[in-house]
Amino acid sequence: MSRAKKFWLGIFFLGFFISLSGRAWKLSDLEAEIKALKIRIEKVEEREESYRAEVEQAQKENQELAEQIRKEQAELKLEIQMLKEEVSQLEELLRQLTDRIIALELKLEEMPEQEKGKEESEQAEKSLKEIYNLGLEYFRKGNYPASRAQFQAFLKAYPNTILSDNAQFWIGECYYQEKNYRQAILEYNKVRKNYPKGNKVPSALYKMGLCFEKLGKKKEAIATYKELVEKYRDSEEAKKSLARLSKLLPQKKPAKP
Repeated sequence: MSRAKKFWLGIFFLGFFISLSGRAWKLSDLEAEIKALKIRIEKVEEREESYRAEVEQAQKENQELAEQIRKEQAELKLEIQMLKEEVSQLEELLRQLTDRIIALELKLEEMPEQEKGKEESEQAEKSLKEIYNLGLEYFRKGNYPASRAQFQAFLKAYPNTILSDNAQFWIGECYYQEKNYRQAILEYNKVRKNYPKGNKVPSALYKMGLCFEKLGKKKEAIATYKELVEKYRDSEEAKKSLARLSKLLPQKKPAKP
């Protein structure tokens, strides 16, 4: 083979290999680009999955929030209904008391003067016992709104009688049975505040302590029990308060020998 042919043949093969090497380099770039795209797709899919999970969680939370709102609305409706019933009962009691007073006044107008004082006293005592006993009857039957309304009517008509502190105590008991411990505390405290010499003060203080415990107010419960023990040491409630204090106060460890 002549030198010229060998030269041109060498040029041909050199160009061929350059072409192949260039093609291989482009394929490598393409594979790298595909790999990079796949990685980006995986990351986008991960983000999409994360967003989907967040959307589902938000929907779930919104559903739970909506359910909670519906529950609270139902509770409010029930409370409103109970309050309306209580108002209705109070209005009926007021009407009955008013009718009774009018009837008594008419009867007294027809009586001789010397008999009026005795009749007034007897009627007042009878009415007092009727209203009070009806409140107790409602309470024993578990009709706490009616019982509370009855005792409230009693206190409105007879705020300062031998049974007034008892009536106030039973109002607190109605709330206690309904597990409305905050309101029960307020009503029990009225026994201590309005009737400090009444026989229901120790019972009211003890139940206040129990209410504080129910509400997780340990400090207030301890203070109430201590007050009861200090002021009414000989009462049955003082003994029960000491038992409660032994559970609430930290026990002292025995000294090491």
